[in-house]
This record gives sequence, structure tokens and C-alpha cells, in this order.
Amino acid sequence: MIYPELTVDSLIEQLQTEISLLQQLHILSQTQCLILEKENHDELQEIVDIKQALVQQIGYQEDHLTQVLRQNEPILATISSTQRDTIQELKHEALTLLEHINRVEAQNRLYVERFKAEAINSSHTLDQDRKLHRSYDIRQVTPFLISHFAD
Repeated sequence: MIYPELTVDSLIEQLQTEISLLQQLHILSQTQCLILEKENHDELQEIVDIKQALVQQIGYQEDHLTQVLRQNEPILATISSTQRDTIQELKHEALTLLEHINRVEAQNRLYVERFKAEAINSSHTLDQDRKLHRSYDIRQVTPFLISHFAD
């Protein structure tokens, strides 16, 4: 949710909204991890698309909040100690979520790199098998041998 004017309460609500988006991103990252673990790549594109849209939304929310905070710096001076504590807790929760998301995304990158390496190895093995098969393919060797012996 985006607020045209900033109040302390609207700031807290916007931070809560951003945390909710981060929680959704964390869940999607974990879901992606499970999909990669199970090597069920059919579902992967849908999760990636949803995550990309969510990351864009988070970025938009963050940019808007930063802009509004810059325009309304005096409002920060009116924060009560209870509101300050609430904002600190929300900040801590957001940072914790970001750490968890980064950890899961690092695992996801490892799975993707492993998948790429396996695909490259499989391709190389298939290429070697094809060359080997071509080298020992009797249909290709026989005409050469017959014409060689006929001379």
C-alpha cells in the first residue's frame, strides 16, 4: 500500500506491507528450492515469474518510501518511543527476512549451477558417444574396406 502523505502510522503500515512482501518472496524462494531439489523443472518458470514480479513490487515500494521519507523528514522527529520501538522491530524483521532470502537464493544458485554442469557433462558424453559410434559404425567402414580390397 502506498500513502501520498506520510504519517508515523502510515510509515509503520507501509513497513508492514513491505515485510509481508518479503515474507512472500521468502516462501517463493523456498518453494523454488524444493522444486530444484526435486528436479521438477516444469514448475520452475512459473515460480521465477512470480518472484520477478514480487521483486519489482518490493523495489517500487522501497523507492516510494525512500522518496516520501526524504520529503517528510520532520515527521520522523514526532515519533514516540513506542512507535520507534515498533519501527525498530519491523526493521529487524525485514533484515532477518533478507538474510534468510539471501541464504535460500544462494542454495538455489548452487542447484542451478549443478544443473548446468550436469547438462554440459551430458552433452559432452553424448557427443563422445556419437563420435565413438560413428568410428565403429560398420555401415561406414564396410564400403571403404571392400573398395580398398578390390583395388
